[in-house]
Amino acid sequence: MMLRLATRANVRLILEIIQATRRCLGGDLESSLIFAAVSAANVGQVEDDPRLARLYADKPVPDDLRRPIRVQRLAESLELPRETTRMKVHQLLTQGFLVDTADGLLMSEAPLRSPQFQAMFGAYMVALDETVERLAVSGACDLFPGERLARPPFPTMWSAIRQVTQHALRGVVILRHQVRPSNLFQSYLVMALAHQTDWGAGAPRPDAAGTAPQDARRCSASALAAFTGYPRETVRRNLKILTQRGWLIQEQGGFSLASPRNAPEGEREREVQRRSSADLVRLIRKLRHVNAIEVRPANPGPPETAR
Repeated sequence: MMLRLATRANVRLILEIIQATRRCLGGDLESSLIFAAVSAANVGQVEDDPRLARLYADKPVPDDLRRPIRVQRLAESLELPRETTRMKVHQLLTQGFLVDTADGLLMSEAPLRSPQFQAMFGAYMVALDETVERLAVSGACDLFPGERLARPPFPTMWSAIRQVTQHALRGVVILRHQVRPSNLFQSYLVMALAHQTDWGAGAPRPDAAGTAPQDARRCSASALAAFTGYPRETVRRNLKILTQRGWLIQEQGGFSLASPRNAPEGEREREVQRRSSADLVRLIRKLRHVNAIEVRPANPGPPETAR
C-alpha cells in the first residue's frame, strides 16, 4: 500500500515539475527536459557534497563551480536523438537560457533570478510542499505526520529547487527505461494517464474493498490533450501506438493502463514502485540534510513577518 502511495505521489510531483518548466519555456517538452538536465548536470556535484550542499543551500551555485555538459552526453542521458537535442539546444541558446562554452553547455546563474524563473521555482516549491504533506499524513517515505516543507522564504530554498529538479529527471529516466519502445512524448503520456486515472494522486479514492471506481480508471484523449496542452489528434495518435504495443487498453470512455499479464510484468510494475519509493526517500533525506523539513502545528497562526 505504501509503495503504491509513493508511486502516485511521485508521478504527480514529477508531472508538476515538468509542467512548471514547460510553462516557463514556451510549452516544449524536449526543451524543458534538456534545460533541466543541463541544470542538474552543472550542479550535481554540489548536492552530492554535504559541505557544498550546505554552503550553497541559500543561493544559486556560481558559474565558476558549474560543470558543463556536452550535447552528445545530454542526448544520451535523456535518450533523445542527437539532432533533436542539437536543435532544441540551439533554441535555448538563442533565447539566452543556456551558454555554450568550450567544454560544453552551462545554465548561467544570472537568468535564475528573473521573474520568469522565480515563478517556475515557486511552482516547484508548491508541488514539493504538497508532496511532503501527502506522504507525511500516512507516515510514508521516512516522513512523520505534521511534517511539511519549511515555509518560504526559508534559507535552503535553492538547495531544495536543485534537489527536486534532479529528482524529476531521475523519475523520467526510470519511466523511459520501463516503457519501451516509446519516445519521450509517449512516456510523458503514460505518466499523465497514470496521474489522471486510479494510479494518480488526484484520482477518486477506492472503495472499502480497495477497488477504484470504473470511471476513475479511464481517461479520454480529449482530457489528456487538455492536461498536457498538446493537440488532441497528436495525443490520440500516440495513445493508439501505446495501445498497440500493449501498454494501454482502450475501452468505452477512454484509455487505461494495462494490468500486468504475467509474473515478469507484475515484477516490473513492483520494481517501478520500489524505485519510486526509494527515490522519494532519498529526496526527503537530502531535504532534511539542509533543514528544509519542519513540523508545523495543526492550526498554525499567521506567518511571521520575519524568519
